[in-house]
Amino acid sequence: MIAIIGAGPVGSWTAYNLAKAGKEVTLFEDHEVIGSPVQCTGVLTSTITEILPPKKEYFANEISRIEAIAPDNTSVELKLKKKEHIYHRTRFDQYLAGMARDAGAKVLTSHRFLDYSPGLGKIRLRTGGKIVEYNAERVIGCDGPSSQVAKSAGLYGKREFFVGAQALVKLKNDPELYKTYFGSVCPGLFAWAVPEDENHVRLGLADRKNPHALFQLLMKRVGAKKIVEQQGGLIPIYNPKLRTMSWDGKVMLVGDAATQVKATTAGGIIQGMTAGQIAAGCILENRNYEKEWRKTLGRELWLHLELRKLLDKFSDKDYNRLIGSMKKKSVKKVLEHESRDRPISLLWKLFLAEPGLSRHGLKFFSRKRDDV
Repeated sequence: MIAIIGAGPVGSWTAYNLAKAGKEVTLFEDHEVIGSPVQCTGVLTSTITEILPPKKEYFANEISRIEAIAPDNTSVELKLKKKEHIYHRTRFDQYLAGMARDAGAKVLTSHRFLDYSPGLGKIRLRTGGKIVEYNAERVIGCDGPSSQVAKSAGLYGKREFFVGAQALVKLKNDPELYKTYFGSVCPGLFAWAVPEDENHVRLGLADRKNPHALFQLLMKRVGAKKIVEQQGGLIPIYNPKLRTMSWDGKVMLVGDAATQVKATTAGGIIQGMTAGQIAAGCILENRNYEKEWRKTLGRELWLHLELRKLLDKFSDKDYNRLIGSMKKKSVKKVLEHESRDRPISLLWKLFLAEPGLSRHGLKFFSRKRDDV
């Protein structure tokens, strides 16, 4: 039996791909209800349609425009060539778990993973106040940023995190416009207002230190008063040196557990689901997961990380200049047509459209942190 720990989108998608190929798979979820609590904005770029087309069962909204708001309150609005999707995360998670179950995987909730003994081929979990054991030839950890599978297998390594603070708030808004705020409003990353419908937004931000104080200021800034549901959690920052597979190949880490997250936006569902599909293929075809996922995702995740290091050096004045440069017709056209999930193509086309941006970037890469 292949044990998959964590029934989020990544775990369920990995289980589905293995089960449909005839493998015996059990998907274990810590929580009683799959998809709860919510710890994600639910924004997915159009790239998701290359993996899984959107379904009414979990579809919440579509956005056709993104507004980037600078610290001086100037902004640029981008009209997306391909609409982006807002998902009901609980419904999305449950839909994918249902796909895995329908393909033949066994799905067990309220099972908290404790450890794995590869020599004995057994995993231990806690459920209903008691400890149970299962035989497992392999374990795939899709159990999030603080992965217990990684800790049990000696793969946890050095990790850094953003701490996300998000809430579903009651607020009148344009349901097709996704707003992002940059600069001192959230110096560690950025802040967002994602429309769920015309009366509610998913308002949030992420920071390395104290997001909750910043979140209260964000609430005041946008005029939100009523919180419908509090959300949030840890978001891993990609570590290219982290091992994601045990030496014998019996343990694999996928998604947040492997820090396979874009450091620029903190998004990782598409990257995690892609890695899950790769993990399933490697098991079925006896290939090396560590090499295969890095071949597909490693270069672009590394570039997101380098861009994050660059943006970490930005002052409010730098963000004002950057967002001002985005108003140029040639730059807007690239940003509106290219996917954020493919930064190599995006940056190449941006530099061709506006060579000054490359000089701007080189200037900041050479700047010391204490210059900001």
